[in-house]
Amino acid sequence: MRGGEWEQLTNDHRLWVSPDTSYLSRALGMDSHLELDYRAEPVECGDVFVLATDGVYEFVEPSAMAQAVAAAGHDLDAAAKAMADTALAAGSGDNLTVQIVRIEQLPQADAGELLTALADLPFPPLLRERMEFDGYTVLRELHVSSRSHVHLAIDTESRLPVVIKSPSLDLRDDPAYLERFLMEDWIARRIDSPFVLKPCPQTRKRHFLYVASEFVDGRTLAQWMLDHPQRRWKRCGPSSNRSPRACVRFTAWKCCIRTCGRKTS
Repeated sequence: MRGGEWEQLTNDHRLWVSPDTSYLSRALGMDSHLELDYRAEPVECGDVFVLATDGVYEFVEPSAMAQAVAAAGHDLDAAAKAMADTALAAGSGDNLTVQIVRIEQLPQADAGELLTALADLPFPPLLRERMEFDGYTVLRELHVSSRSHVHLAIDTESRLPVVIKSPSLDLRDDPAYLERFLMEDWIARRIDSPFVLKPCPQTRKRHFLYVASEFVDGRTLAQWMLDHPQRRWKRCGPSSNRSPRACVRFTAWKCCIRTCGRKTS
């Protein structure tokens, strides 16, 4: 169950010979060869899985199961007992077994899992001022280039300002670009530094491909250079005559050596 809606994950191994008569078509010990059904499903925090015997699910409607889970709150044992009691009251004379599992917490996804999950999301629409977008209200454009589109927005739940970065329209067909774009969020969530922008906590399901990060009010390096055209630059590396762009590149190169443990070209 996700979001109050049930989805059946398994099929009954049962052969119906008449509207009132059926037999098991597969079970342990019926054949010398055991055939197993299996599938892989992505899970989310809050997902509820109900495992029940036919003595329960043939006598309890899915809506009654959902109501039992909702009424029990965190006491899943009470929800399981309520389902069994409902089946018994409805005339079930078979084995009444119910097990309920709720996903409380998930580990951080690795890079491969993240790329697989986010790659299936559609591209966001072209963002505009005052537009409502995936739980955010767009305030204004910060930067638009052939590489990415960056907008300032307000989170409608927390009322905090955030920065939304969406893929460039020109590069949405470039798999290598999209992989680098998706990796930005994955890497940022694993860096805890006052000098690196922090991604916004993922408190709701994402419906489009974008990155949301904290908003730090201030001037860009380009604007600072315009405001201080005569500023003298201190030595920032082996060479004392480095431009601001070279200083930034040199700093990034040093950070890469410290974090990756190797030099890059």
